[in-house]
Amino acid sequence: MTRQLPSLLTPTHRLPSKSLPQRILIWITALFDHSWRSLHRSGLFVPLTFAVIMLWRRPFTDAGDFDYDEGINLMKSLLYTLGYRLYADIWNDQPPLLTALLSWWFRGVGASVAAARVLIALFSAALLWSFYLVLRRSVTLFAAAVAVTLLMLSEYYLRLSGAVMIGLPALALAMVAVTLLLQGDGRKWSLIASALVMAAACQTKLFVAALFPAFALYFLAEGATGAGAPTWRQRLRHMTSWFAIVAVAFLAQGLYFQSLNVDLLVNSHLTAQASNQATAVADGINFFTNFYQQHGVYLVIALIGIIYALRQRQRAVLFPLAWFLTAVVGLALHRPLWYHHVLLLTIPLCWLCAFGVEAWVQFLLKLIAQQPWYTAPARVTLLATSAAAVIAALLLLPSPLFTRLSEQASIYRPLYVWEVVQQLQEDEKQHPGFVFTDRPFYAFKAELPVTPAMTVISSKRFKSGLITEETMLDAFTEYKPEYVILQRFTNDYGDAVMGEIDSDYELVLEIGPARYYQRHEEKKNSLLDDAS
Repeated sequence: MTRQLPSLLTPTHRLPSKSLPQRILIWITALFDHSWRSLHRSGLFVPLTFAVIMLWRRPFTDAGDFDYDEGINLMKSLLYTLGYRLYADIWNDQPPLLTALLSWWFRGVGASVAAARVLIALFSAALLWSFYLVLRRSVTLFAAAVAVTLLMLSEYYLRLSGAVMIGLPALALAMVAVTLLLQGDGRKWSLIASALVMAAACQTKLFVAALFPAFALYFLAEGATGAGAPTWRQRLRHMTSWFAIVAVAFLAQGLYFQSLNVDLLVNSHLTAQASNQATAVADGINFFTNFYQQHGVYLVIALIGIIYALRQRQRAVLFPLAWFLTAVVGLALHRPLWYHHVLLLTIPLCWLCAFGVEAWVQFLLKLIAQQPWYTAPARVTLLATSAAAVIAALLLLPSPLFTRLSEQASIYRPLYVWEVVQQLQEDEKQHPGFVFTDRPFYAFKAELPVTPAMTVISSKRFKSGLITEETMLDAFTEYKPEYVILQRFTNDYGDAVMGEIDSDYELVLEIGPARYYQRHEEKKNSLLDDAS
């Protein structure tokens, strides 16, 4: 029988000598062991690792905008901070919560692009942390950590973690709601807290409603089988209670923000979806084709995980499976589809991948338990080969990992004309005023408000007829903007709007599609005379 030697890594080991350096070593070892246990049990290493990655990628200091929506969201928050009302003064077709949170955030830390991106990164850290905590309920530490890594490296996740857009914060709140419910194991406080947070997620972006079937399935499959299982009446009561709290909290938040505007929140999207269907269908096909190409390895791992979990009768797989299938159906019916919608698919997909990694881990543990393990060379070869193949595929397919991340950070980005921003920042020192623009990001960087009704000048509003020449001319009449900046839709404005601009404004700068106008001096003087 082999004598087992004491390990120097365990704090309980007694060294033969009790010199001071050796005692310090024991204390340091004990502290390290305690810290590591605390980190992996609490999952704090997940947001800490994510913070290091974000500091390395540095989206906070990027001068340009990652998406046109960044400028729109930033400007809505700035106007809200200045006292303009959403849905009344500010045209807005999205729920209000992120706008309000950004406004409160700006009041505390100052209004800047970097500050807003830090807030979005905090939402992303909360999403990853909640995701890890949910996974640890049903899989090992290794499988959970791999799944979190897969999510961080999935398409556009890191980019969206530093972009001021509403989709990721909404999904972060939804993931927190899932965690509260599952971690609470049916306790009342967790059910109530989960419902309240889910209502907040809906007031951030309505597409999180894709999770509702998964929540319903969770309640219906709640508890273990046998004598201790909840009755069907109890399950239905829990489910109806949760959905009722979500509905009441959603309505309460809507009344507070005065956001219960069906015409803006729902009908505007339906109108946009009905227009230009041929192009929208083509975009939908491209969206799913690209998703399968980018996440082919993920889908294989997830399929293995589904089979493994179902064979093991693990009910935990039902929630992400229902979420993923609902998202697939919902996105197949929704038009138009944008690249940031992919998060609706990648989060549950990586959750399912955790079960695939867990299948590999359990196979390895069974092999290690055999005495001796080398009696099963075929299994050893299978484990090593499969692990190497999956790692190689993740790193190289459909292109090398760092190439993919670089492309995802740069694709679909608007043209950023820094000369326009610089000129506006210089001019506003002498002549502050409103800006009429389809690039509100520029106005935000100069700390100038845009005409509130024209905060959102988007392709959706143009194509669906939700914006007209009359509404644009009304903005000129009501707010008398000091500056006009056109870039995104320079050639799409009608004759009446361009006539108004040509008669009252001077073209100061023209670079590519970007045109920077300033009000004529005589027009400024006439406005001052009218005011006096």
